[in-house]
Amino acid sequence: MEWREFADWIRVRRSIVEGWIRLAYIPTFKIGRHRLVNVARLIEQIQEGEFS
Repeated sequence: MEWREFADWIRVRRSIVEGWIRLAYIPTFKIGRHRLVNVARLIEQIQEGEFS
């Protein structure tokens, strides 16, 4: 999911999500110029308790 769309989806300011990306708090990958949030991996990390 495109990172701006992700920010809107979780109702968090885009600047906050940008910070999370910069600090590698959420899994992302890049395709060309586009930075995408790996939502599937994020859900796995939450289920595994990696965000305790």
